[in-house]
Amino acid sequence: MIDYGCGSGVLALAAAKLGAREVDAFDIDPQALIATRDNSDANGVSALVRIHDRAPTCRHALDIVVANILAGTLIELAPQLCDHLAPGGRLILAGILKQQVHEVRAGFRTRLDLEVFAEKDGWSALSGRLAPRGLSDVHHLPRLSDESRGHRGGPAHRQGYVRCGRCERVFNALMSAGRGSGSGRTIPVSPRMARPRCRRSNSTKSPE
Repeated sequence: MIDYGCGSGVLALAAAKLGAREVDAFDIDPQALIATRDNSDANGVSALVRIHDRAPTCRHALDIVVANILAGTLIELAPQLCDHLAPGGRLILAGILKQQVHEVRAGFRTRLDLEVFAEKDGWSALSGRLAPRGLSDVHHLPRLSDESRGHRGGPAHRQGYVRCGRCERVFNALMSAGRGSGSGRTIPVSPRMARPRCRRSNSTKSPE
């Protein structure tokens, strides 16, 4: 997984806490990289989070790419973000004002179809799945049988796309985080997983 434009690293930390084997955290802001490194150490996941100051050093062919960046930047980065995904991989985007959703969806349409999965306080979060090679229409992707689907009732189960149980758990949890459960927790975690502690906020992004 990649947290692209990681800021304080909250999404990277959440993914590591939720079971991702490896997480790449990329940002061009040196202060963001310092904050991500400090927060990784504070949360005990520094061995899982790889910090990058250049996008080309991040891994490719990944199951999940997340980016919480302003809409205009997301559209500019659309080719790069999609290039980091494996066929069938998921892209999760946040930092998008509700009135910008149509523009962002249009900016990614040649590579994948984005759908809104959460809205809060005027901000929207979107997710889409990169079509496997040879399938250009994401609406015609093969779906798994009910018996093959895991985490019944979760977003990946409802949409019928599961690459592996570990990736599905991270994907479901990150998507559920945007909805809010009314409990005051921003990231759903199991009892043995600590909620990430963040030492730095970024006013240019939507709430993480």
